[in-house]
Amino acid sequence: MNFNQDKKRNIILDALKEEYKSLFTTRNETNHQHDDSIIENFPSGKCAGFNDVRYEMIKYSKGDNLIDLLKLIFEKMINYQIVPFNFNISVNKSIIKDAKKSKSDINNLRPVSISDAFSNIYEAILLTDLEKQHIDNHKQFGFKSKSSCSHAIFSLKQSIAKSIWEKKRLYVAAIDASKAFDKVGVKQGGVISPKLFSIYIEDLITGIEKFEHGVKFGSVKVDIVAYAVDILLLSQTRAGLRDQLSFVADFGEKNEIKFNPQKSVYMILGISNKCKTTDPFNALKLETTRERMNKIKVDFYFRLYENDFTKNLLEYMELTENPNDFINEIYEKIGILTMEIDLTTYEACNIYRRHNTGFKDKLKENKNQNVLLLRKAFGIKEVILRIKKITELIKYDAEPTIS
Repeated sequence: MNFNQDKKRNIILDALKEEYKSLFTTRNETNHQHDDSIIENFPSGKCAGFNDVRYEMIKYSKGDNLIDLLKLIFEKMINYQIVPFNFNISVNKSIIKDAKKSKSDINNLRPVSISDAFSNIYEAILLTDLEKQHIDNHKQFGFKSKSSCSHAIFSLKQSIAKSIWEKKRLYVAAIDASKAFDKVGVKQGGVISPKLFSIYIEDLITGIEKFEHGVKFGSVKVDIVAYAVDILLLSQTRAGLRDQLSFVADFGEKNEIKFNPQKSVYMILGISNKCKTTDPFNALKLETTRERMNKIKVDFYFRLYENDFTKNLLEYMELTENPNDFINEIYEKIGILTMEIDLTTYEACNIYRRHNTGFKDKLKENKNQNVLLLRKAFGIKEVILRIKKITELIKYDAEPTIS
């Protein structure tokens, strides 16, 4: 063996040993003040794992002695870097995907892995420490606080809206990396597994970010959106998406990640389609649905504002005049321009939410009135007049009256 290579390898091993020593060996006792709350947060009514222990057994029998014992065991496991054998064993059960399809078809079964209860508690404690030491890429929206699938969808929808406004096409590839879980050694059903996997593919996200492709919102660029094992690639040119896919393929080959071709799709977006209904009975719900949707939009705005990445997108939209983006939609929903005072969108949403606190009571009053109006319209004998009155009722923004 080459002496220089051997020396370099020893230096790397020494650095790793020092890192482990600083993290574990020198820390003789863990200081998990929130172990008790971690146990409380585990759901009840779930299936038992390999040792037949359910979360309820631990939650309802917990006390200082149990917590101290678990802390002692987990601390030894961390310091000596050893875990019990049954912590790596899961109970696999199959769930029917579609009840209308054959139950004997293996493709209609979804395997679910149920881990040991103590193993999940141990992983939850490790996850708490790991989240303090490592911050995920802001374009990874899965399994972290102030981030959700809704934030990922929002980023995609606003990218589509901006592409339409700029009269450009948006090329999107949805890639599923679920088959990579076992390949990279991440346990199915483990509490910490999604976090470990997101760290493993973090270089994939940063690699895509180095390209110029994507949808730009000022200094923010939406080129990849990840939610755990689900990945979206976005480009406004076909060549750009081809570059992104080539990089993903090379990354997968180098890091032994196998993507699932059956769950990966390619789309071209940018054409706006409007949906309408001809069912007159839906008019009974239009007004109440509109108010409810307004409230949902405002609540969603505040959720987006809590996430740093989507907050940056919102701040960019405030400075543009795209009629298709989310900020413009909020303006129309809550009538910011009619308030005749200088307000930020955040302030206007706060006012709207406080003003509509009693919104549910108003829905009950309007519902009966709409039902009576529609019934009366259907009772008109003259066909032309009946159609005219019903048409008035099913107009979204109309406030019709029956004479």
